[in-house]
Amino acid sequence: MHHAAKRQLASLLWPRFSKAVDTINHNADLMANIRELEASGVESFADRKELYAAVNKRLDDAAITYLEFGVWKGETLEAWTKINTNKNARFYGFDSFEGLPEDWGHAFGTTKKGAFSADGMLPQISDPRVAFLKGWFQHTLRAFLAKTELSHPIVIHNDSDLHSSTLYTLSTLDPLLQAGDIIIFDEYEGAAHEYLAWQEYRRAFMRDAKCFAMSDRWTQAAFVML
Repeated sequence: MHHAAKRQLASLLWPRFSKAVDTINHNADLMANIRELEASGVESFADRKELYAAVNKRLDDAAITYLEFGVWKGETLEAWTKINTNKNARFYGFDSFEGLPEDWGHAFGTTKKGAFSADGMLPQISDPRVAFLKGWFQHTLRAFLAKTELSHPIVIHNDSDLHSSTLYTLSTLDPLLQAGDIIIFDEYEGAAHEYLAWQEYRRAFMRDAKCFAMSDRWTQAAFVML
């Protein structure tokens, strides 16, 4: 059958994009991936703070460069400053503090644009190792990287929720990532968002990584770059 005829047949069978079918497909792919990772012996933790402590222990409390995308009230960022005590570590929090830039569709419904807003207010964290980059990632990250030297290991904490934000940050940071750097996803189970962006990034940039820990039944997952 000619390609044009195939397209016409497909348009008759599926005249409109089906978000439901798309979600089912992404979720099936995610579950297959999780089964594969569980078979490889990924360490499991009850909650995210236990996971963070395990990551820091793996890195031997090194002078990490910690990049957090999606800060909101700063709970995770502050937790990391208490877990990692190396005085030469640096912690950078990226957020618009104005909420999500677009609707976030997920398994439990839709979280609307603007959710998780802090009304533009930065968290009050007294640790001098912390700095905030206020604005959309697309407006702040490249300028930050152009003027900031990052020491390794780098720890990326991705809590941006959205596919677009996750894919942008991973793609932009790719030239800097080295073996041993860590990437943590706070919503790994987001089949059409953080998970999908991670899979697409690795294929597009031909990057390999190993999942070594997860928490809260795969809500969070930690990978080390190979």
